[in-house]
Amino acid sequence: MYQDHRAVVGTAGPVADRQQELAELLDREILPCLERPGRLLGPFDLPSATVTGEMKLALVWPSIAEGAHAPAALRPLLVSLPNPRPFSLCLGSVPSPRLRAALRLHGQPAFSRPDWAPLADADLWLVWLDYPLQLTGLLGLLQDSGIAARAVGRSNAPRIVVAGPAARRVSGLVRVYADALLPDLTGLDAAAWSVIGKAAEIHDNWMQTLGSLGEVLGPIEAPQEALPSPTQPASHDQQGPESRPAQDAVTTLGELATGPGFLCRADWREVGRGRAYTDHIVVGAGSAALRERHGVDPCGDLVTRVAASLGQETASLCLHFVRGLAGETAADHQAIADFVNTVVGAAPRGARQVSVRLHEQVVEHCPTAAELTLAPGRLVASIREQIRARRVDLQGATDGSALIEALLADGPDRAPLLEYVVGCGGDDPESLVATDLQVWRSALEQTAGVGTASAAATETALEDIDPLPTGLPEGFCVQAPQSVSPVAIRKRKVRSSRTRADRWTRWRSLVPLKFDYRIEYAKEGRLRFLGPSELSEVLLGACERARIPVSMTGVVQPRPRVGYGPSLGAGIAGDREYFDLSLERKIDDLGRRLCSELPDQIRLLAAEFMPRCSPQMQLSRVALAEYEAEIEAGHHGDPADREQDIARIRQWSRRIAEGLPAEAGTDDDPIHQLSAIRWNAAQQGTARLEFTLDLRREGARCKPREVVSRALTGLSVDARLIPMRRRRLLVFDDSLGRATLHTPLEQVRLARRRQRAFERSWAE
Repeated sequence: MYQDHRAVVGTAGPVADRQQELAELLDREILPCLERPGRLLGPFDLPSATVTGEMKLALVWPSIAEGAHAPAALRPLLVSLPNPRPFSLCLGSVPSPRLRAALRLHGQPAFSRPDWAPLADADLWLVWLDYPLQLTGLLGLLQDSGIAARAVGRSNAPRIVVAGPAARRVSGLVRVYADALLPDLTGLDAAAWSVIGKAAEIHDNWMQTLGSLGEVLGPIEAPQEALPSPTQPASHDQQGPESRPAQDAVTTLGELATGPGFLCRADWREVGRGRAYTDHIVVGAGSAALRERHGVDPCGDLVTRVAASLGQETASLCLHFVRGLAGETAADHQAIADFVNTVVGAAPRGARQVSVRLHEQVVEHCPTAAELTLAPGRLVASIREQIRARRVDLQGATDGSALIEALLADGPDRAPLLEYVVGCGGDDPESLVATDLQVWRSALEQTAGVGTASAAATETALEDIDPLPTGLPEGFCVQAPQSVSPVAIRKRKVRSSRTRADRWTRWRSLVPLKFDYRIEYAKEGRLRFLGPSELSEVLLGACERARIPVSMTGVVQPRPRVGYGPSLGAGIAGDREYFDLSLERKIDDLGRRLCSELPDQIRLLAAEFMPRCSPQMQLSRVALAEYEAEIEAGHHGDPADREQDIARIRQWSRRIAEGLPAEAGTDDDPIHQLSAIRWNAAQQGTARLEFTLDLRREGARCKPREVVSRALTGLSVDARLIPMRRRRLLVFDDSLGRATLHTPLEQVRLARRRQRAFERSWAE
């Protein structure tokens, strides 16, 4: 059974027919969808009632924009899939994690993923990873799909088969999700895909690959009870006095110095809006002995920082802990709970003022990993039980930040996506020390730890190893702000408001200047499958890498000042597309800086400075859009019917151009509102269907693909195979008293020319 648009493949039938069906599925469905980075690719209407014995297979693949080997390797893998029984194929995408999303400890915003829950019902996951950093994207996918909860309900978990160049680094994946994916987590090379159906042989190969780490993990058992989600905060019905621990068990902040002896590696950071903000303090993990073992210098002002944060009325405190250090014991976990209880007891607003994030430090081939008695999910549940305040927000930070550091510690050769690191210094512009790639690499070289040690290292050899990084690389957090007394703040306000010049200066600081540019570019090749949202991410990402200061809108929810024209659907190429960009300062070489950061199949054609931004010059005033569809001779099912098909298409286009309905009862069809539609004669076996949509009227309701599909109705031509492109956009300019058609870029150039003429006439 093969159904278009549903990604369902049946294996009933000869092997040759199945390979042909998979090849058609690859050309028509999978490859176009996989070229949308970061978007959920499936399941496409996965059937709710399946045939008895049918296996649900999930094919998880990195996007083609991020994986250079994906197109060449996908076809042989599809045709070599095992054929144990009929299976249903659902698709998923694992984009390489952007460090802006993954390294939340650096003050970057969260990354919202789509709903992956339907993929948890698949019996077998076939995962291909090109780069080590895509492991962290797979971690988030496994977490968001809810595999742990689904596995408990079905008494089994899906088998995860990881292949590709990055399969060797899957040992870190096992360490993070050992409690949720224990039944069958397998890492194989591309050559081992033929033995997918042999569970015992796969398991043996996997344990041999892991080596010493397999001995550490011990026997694999299925989870017996539902584990609490590490990303969901604790919810309790009771409020009031019970949200604070008992007073007789509360210690003072002064006792923290003589208590567990926590280490503090990260700095103070303020995030939020208005007067309300959050102080993030990375405390670390472990006792004083653990700190001394790893050679980490204690931070003496920890008590002062916690007390200063709790003393602010509008401030909240977020404590970050890191678990997984070599030598960590259950006593260190108890110390984390004691520390949180002490801070909550001293907080004026109780548990509502304190939140806790527990991060995972992944160490590969560590001989002391056997001391880690609890898996991450169970550790979060254990610490939550030991915290007496019920309303403390305790979450497990499974965003893979520690795993990224462990992967990048081996150098750029093991992590080719290292070039995507930009702006990891936080929200403060003065702290963007990580924009330079060499700074990031140097910081990782200085923090290389136990992860480079061999499995045969002994307890004595561990003492000679460089200290293990317990937090973030040095220089990557916002520096601690200087403490200013309220009296000094009031004096500064009074002194600054005495003169009119000071008031004018303060007003101008609230209204930043912006310089508008209009960018003309072309979208072609495989990247024509990018949708509007993905294309926006690509363009804004290029601006970030080029260090272009984009102006932001608003104060409460700041967003980049970017304006786009009419959206271009996925799969349609664009010859001359536009977007407006507002900058904080004028940049003369904007085009040159953007060209070096854009992908090859997104070509920047021109960048013009806009002297003024009137409503008539906005891209929302685009009136016409010209499209073109090329119909080659090979698109016709029967070559003998080609002439008849061309005659019918020419007749249909002539009736539409004359304003006559092509069919009875279709007078209100928006396709009849087209400004023009014409059919060019065949030239060297290729014919072109050209039409113009009037975006000011009913033409805005027409989709270009619908026009081509309507023209090919009843013919032996599949409209989905017809390549389409948008040639240009046109606007009406009536500034000179008569309406003329121009492209948006020509409109900007005419406005600049008129402004220069006005300036010359005024000077004379």
